[in-house]
Amino acid sequence: MSNEIQQGTSDNTSVMSDEIWQDTSDEIQQNFTCEICIEPATLSQKFGHDANCVHNICFMCIASHIQSKIDDNICTINCPELDCEKTLIPMECRPMIPSSLFVKWSDCLCRSYVSTYKSCYCPYRDCSEPILNECNVATEKYACPACKRLVCYACRAPWHAGFRCSKASRETDENDVRFGRLLVRMQWSRCPKCGQAIERVAGCQFVKCRCRTSFCYLCGSQDCQHTRRNIVIIVMNIIITIFFMFIFLVGVEGNRN
Repeated sequence: MSNEIQQGTSDNTSVMSDEIWQDTSDEIQQNFTCEICIEPATLSQKFGHDANCVHNICFMCIASHIQSKIDDNICTINCPELDCEKTLIPMECRPMIPSSLFVKWSDCLCRSYVSTYKSCYCPYRDCSEPILNECNVATEKYACPACKRLVCYACRAPWHAGFRCSKASRETDENDVRFGRLLVRMQWSRCPKCGQAIERVAGCQFVKCRCRTSFCYLCGSQDCQHTRRNIVIIVMNIIITIFFMFIFLVGVEGNRN
């Protein structure tokens, strides 16, 4: 009887030892050592960006790596593994990092994107939204995408219809403002030298002010593509006129003979 009890006890001890060893073995297999902090971590905390970017790095070290780069104003972040050239994608790393860090990273990328374009801020105090010139259009008048009010992109001020930037800041009279709006509505132009309003009734786009300044009626420049095109057209018309006059004179001379 005692032998049977001893045998049973021995078998139970052996089974328990096997279970403990198996549990310990499973626990060892489910853990890994982070290559950065050299601390053990579970496989659920193992970094994996994609199939070609899986390393023994824990989430905490990945978050610290991203945080340090953002603090240095670096938005395009590569994998911390020395031999890996993968660029980390915020959406792929989102489950591995705190939500506050994800927001900072996204804001950093947005600022980096905006900085590649010419931009200004809406001058109205109740708006102040950024305005991007994404198409690199050479124009001064923009509509704020948020408040829809017109903005002068050249001087970063509210749109001053009919007035140049240097003069608009000094205009306070309501009549001047109304005249400026009338000038825009009637599509008049201003002399780039004296600022006199000019209306072109007909003829060439290259006009001359009473101050003897010649300029393009369309853009106000004294040397632009409109001016050059008009000059070419005028020269071509002169050449064609001379050519037909020559043909006419030759014909008249031939009839006389």
